[in-house]
Amino acid sequence: MNNKSAAKKIVFLILLVFSVRVAAIFILGWHINPDTWEYDEIALNILSGKGYVYNHFNTDCYLFGPSPLYAYFEAFIHFLTGKNYFLLEMIHAAIAALAVIPLFCIAKKIFDEKTAFISGLLYCLHPGLVVYTVKIHEFTLVAFFILMITCILLYSENKIRNIILAGALLGAGILLRPTLIYIIPSFFVYLMLKKNGFKKAASKTLLIFLLAGCVISPWIYRGYKLCGRVIFVTSSSGWLFWRGNNPGASGTALTVDRKPIFSVADENFKEKVYSLDETGQYDFFRSEALKYIRENPKKFFENTAKKFIYFWFFSPQTGFTYPSGWLLFYMVIYYFLALFFIAGLYFASGAGAIDKAALGFLLSIFIIISLGQSFFYTEMRHRWMIEPLLMIISAYGISAIFSARDKKLPR
Repeated sequence: MNNKSAAKKIVFLILLVFSVRVAAIFILGWHINPDTWEYDEIALNILSGKGYVYNHFNTDCYLFGPSPLYAYFEAFIHFLTGKNYFLLEMIHAAIAALAVIPLFCIAKKIFDEKTAFISGLLYCLHPGLVVYTVKIHEFTLVAFFILMITCILLYSENKIRNIILAGALLGAGILLRPTLIYIIPSFFVYLMLKKNGFKKAASKTLLIFLLAGCVISPWIYRGYKLCGRVIFVTSSSGWLFWRGNNPGASGTALTVDRKPIFSVADENFKEKVYSLDETGQYDFFRSEALKYIRENPKKFFENTAKKFIYFWFFSPQTGFTYPSGWLLFYMVIYYFLALFFIAGLYFASGAGAIDKAALGFLLSIFIIISLGQSFFYTEMRHRWMIEPLLMIISAYGISAIFSARDKKLPR
């Protein structure tokens, strides 16, 4: 690869991605009326001296929310900028732009520089990624971390320092979104595909796991001191698990008639929830979900399969909160990506110059994360976390099809 040529392409893509995100900030106008989530309330509580706390179902929760690191990140930015949401969104745009670097490097390692450039263009113009850059949400950081961790692991080879760095980043990533823990088994799959041997692959995977554990351990210890027990990252996991496993579950955060799941629960159930403290709610939601699964095993497997399909396609509740034109526009783009994704896999299976182990790493990430998410509930944004990686294979499909006009591709 011509390093100067690649550097020019990366700089061009960074500027393009940043410009598109900044344009979205002004077009949507959310810097004036920001689209905030629970993290914003937690961040403001941190700044006011109340600490990391969020009132959920009439209960003050100290471990609630799937992204404690983002809440502290937002609080820090608010502290520096005087609660300036426009500057926070601009920082999101900068992070999204820098994510081009690991994206480009991953695509180049697996395929080639042309595919890497096309991947960057697809990433730049993806409407879901653009919109979530503007929201006061952890999504942009999560996507960045997934790309960075994947990139470092792909280039780790036998370099222990890279594995150490990836483990530390993974720990931080889990504090952004616990879903990132699924990268650990995917890395084991990658090492086995590279013929490291079970013992060597297991030892490296264990090292990643331990390093990530060291990073998240202070947060786990905080939870232990507050609750008197170990809770993994967030107490909201019980609530999220119940959301996808209860008599009214549709597979998404809403019922089939697009009402919040909790709103249609039995009144006695609601009163019970309101009467409990944070750990009580955590235990109650989890036990009720497990009870439902035990009593309805067939329904559980059917719903899990349905959620897996919803993860990769669209549920009846998809896009309910957005203008209908937005969903239609994205659906066209997604099916375009899916078509070329299939083409990319087809051509890659017969191409000799492809890093098949690295490609297998990406595929294992897709399968393991989507399956893990399906045990809870699925929404379209859950797929967007890994869609940049999917675009790499789609980009190769585009490149391969257009290259076929000039030369015969191996098949």
